[in-house]
Amino acid sequence: KQTAGDAFALSLLEVARKYPYQRETPEFDKDDFVQVGVDRAVFPDGDVGTLKNRLGGSAVVWRRVSLKPKPTPFERREWAQRWNPFGMCSWPPEDDAIESFHTHVREQANALLGEDLARTEKFTTSIKDGLDIRETLRNWHTGDLYVKEIPPARGNLEVVVFLFDTPADAEKYSWRTMWYAEHDQESTLCMYATPFGDNLVGPGIAESQYGGAFFVFPPRYIEDVWRDSRFHYAQTLEERLIAGACFHSQERFIALVSPRPPNSRWRRIARLHDKHLVHIPIGRFSGETIARIRRFHVLNGKNIRSYAARFIREM
Repeated sequence: KQTAGDAFALSLLEVARKYPYQRETPEFDKDDFVQVGVDRAVFPDGDVGTLKNRLGGSAVVWRRVSLKPKPTPFERREWAQRWNPFGMCSWPPEDDAIESFHTHVREQANALLGEDLARTEKFTTSIKDGLDIRETLRNWHTGDLYVKEIPPARGNLEVVVFLFDTPADAEKYSWRTMWYAEHDQESTLCMYATPFGDNLVGPGIAESQYGGAFFVFPPRYIEDVWRDSRFHYAQTLEERLIAGACFHSQERFIALVSPRPPNSRWRRIARLHDKHLVHIPIGRFSGETIARIRRFHVLNGKNIRSYAARFIREM
């Protein structure tokens, strides 16, 4: 099972290529050792025997795996010189992945909204939305059962905010921009990320990493949050992102995925715009999923999509 990815495999191959072979020394007597190969072994007396793996597990087979090597410094410089700053787009498979994840987060936030509005009452004739275990145990001595009723959530969720790295380093995440949807199944995106120009992985292909972002769905045009003077009161990248999300959201509730709960300043910004932050701990999702979602690629034009898969390495 893959646990590391192409980057680890390439590093391992580089080290293995430089690893010295075993030299024969005066203390080394070939006749006293068993020489082991693939499914075969040569014993000290010269006999060749078949080896059998007695450990449990699935059968191991040898197969060829195609790895995408890292570009050389010369290639990176050449690609940087050819980069057109007026033509950029995303990589569709990554768009699909983060849109799917963003939809999953919205569903979880809606479920949390329903739980906040849940009412508990003594069981009479209907189980309603399920047994309230906590209230039933609290009243165990009475012998009564308690059920909960979850009313429909008031309003909906239109904006989801992701804070992957907080407190965010303004120097590390110096690229701040807006991306607008290419079609009605994509979100409007506001983000701060690492500068893509520092990590070119192919001709017209650069790699970046989200520090934070918010998604607006259904998509619509909004002004550039990073240039809008109405948000100059924000002191950090996180505050400006939350301020922009609260200002542009047409719904009262906003989902916030972050490593820690919203602090007093974030909540104050939300109240300023009459909004409420629904916090979802980022630890609820696997580290592998978050790492895959954070990494994305910038293509220097839609024509690059025809060959980008040859250079984009899977994690």
